[in-house]
Amino acid sequence: MVREPASVWFVPAQGTDEHAILLKAPTNVLKAIVRGCRLEFVFGLHIQGSQRVLCTAVKAYDDLVAPFIVSGAQLHLEEHKALHEILSRTHTPLFFFDELNRCVCWAEATLDKVSADAVAHLVGSPVALRTEPFDEEASKALDSFDLSLDPSRADEFTQSQSIPVFPINVTLGEVQYTRIAAVGSNEVNNFVLDDREEGGTLEHSVWHVLENLFEFDIHKSPQVRTGNRTRELTDIFCFTELGLFLFETKAISVYATEPSRNTQRRVNNVQNQVKKGLSQLKGATRSIREGNKVSTNVGTELCFDRSLIPHAIVLVSELLPFGDWDEIVLQTIALARDSGMFIHILDLRELGTLRNRLKSLTSGPNASPSSASSPRR
Repeated sequence: MVREPASVWFVPAQGTDEHAILLKAPTNVLKAIVRGCRLEFVFGLHIQGSQRVLCTAVKAYDDLVAPFIVSGAQLHLEEHKALHEILSRTHTPLFFFDELNRCVCWAEATLDKVSADAVAHLVGSPVALRTEPFDEEASKALDSFDLSLDPSRADEFTQSQSIPVFPINVTLGEVQYTRIAAVGSNEVNNFVLDDREEGGTLEHSVWHVLENLFEFDIHKSPQVRTGNRTRELTDIFCFTELGLFLFETKAISVYATEPSRNTQRRVNNVQNQVKKGLSQLKGATRSIREGNKVSTNVGTELCFDRSLIPHAIVLVSELLPFGDWDEIVLQTIALARDSGMFIHILDLRELGTLRNRLKSLTSGPNASPSSASSPRR
């Protein structure tokens, strides 16, 4: 799960339930699902000679035009057996994991019986499905499956042929939320997925990612003194002997907006938040270079090397791959050139990936992903 940016797993479980479904996806997608957006599991079987590769996908219609999709090849016998049981019962616990691999909530999931029976007939015996490691053959199967999910991508898969796909509509029971407390060296931050203060929850998540990297030198809502006025410097400020890191977190609201809003409105919202964040970071960097006093949110002065080139980071809850971003690109280049700072624009999933990459470099190589899951819109 740590290695996959997003995926779905049908797994055996202990306790009162013999199996469960695990779904990892970006926080904004999880919010849309628990809010009631349409959710489907999709299956396809790629048959090549004696090879029967089962491919799975999740489609969350948080955007009616461009739903979130994550697909992969299922290659473990225990998962094949668990899926077989789930399809026969048509209901099982579904656990939701965010970008940081935290189980943020769960609910009883019920699968449409007619569709589940059709998939069970397609899949057949679990022991007849491929269980070998992910290789070129499995990759070809996944390409064919992805083409079937979205025929408009035919130019990407010129060597592939589509295969029949079978969707199953999923209905959720009452959602049970997990209250997560992240304990750091200086403070404790709490996270609950259904918190309506979405800006605060994103800020807490970013702090959670960074805390074990910076320990005593990470500060949420630090203050800066300019003249007779004290104000917030930035959302999160971290520093080491190698660099200064200023974060402006910009949550794209899910709970406070209409689920039916169109794609362009969502893109415009993200872009406006990025522009605002860049402007705020420009001011924060100027305050540091002017020598203004910087302190924690309880008034303790912070001492750090102000000569270091700052990294100014706008972190949004989700970067959407749509729309015209040329204006943002040109604005970012101009600001980096004129201010002499490094500028980064990323989302929580990418920040988590960078953190995991850094940890793997310091602790040694880990196993590579087994299913090559591919999230996209």
